[in-house]
Amino acid sequence: MSPVLGTAIYAILWWVVFFAVLPWGVRGQHEDGVAATAPGSDPGAPVRPMVWRKAGVTTLIAGLLWLGVFMTIRRPPEMVVNFFEGARNPPWMQDRGSPGSTQPKDEQAIPARSPSDRPIQ
Repeated sequence: MSPVLGTAIYAILWWVVFFAVLPWGVRGQHEDGVAATAPGSDPGAPVRPMVWRKAGVTTLIAGLLWLGVFMTIRRPPEMVVNFFEGARNPPWMQDRGSPGSTQPKDEQAIPARSPSDRPIQ
């Protein structure tokens, strides 16, 4: 895996995990019992969003997920290898001969017709 691809995968994983982690532990102003909200503030706005803590948790989770993706790309498990080999050569196509041929490998080629084999018109 190239460094650019690894960084791109990590960035995508980080943002997906960040949006999944954002709602953890959030309590709105109306849930927390704050009687006076700031003017212009929504009652559902979080009292303590803890964004830095969530960014740290996101970094750890995204790092573990990226490590799993990296190890799978670097050395795929046998199950993944077997899946893709089966997709390239499915069991119902194994007795069909080579991919470019139109004849099954077990059958003889049909000889060409001679001029005397033509039907009478």
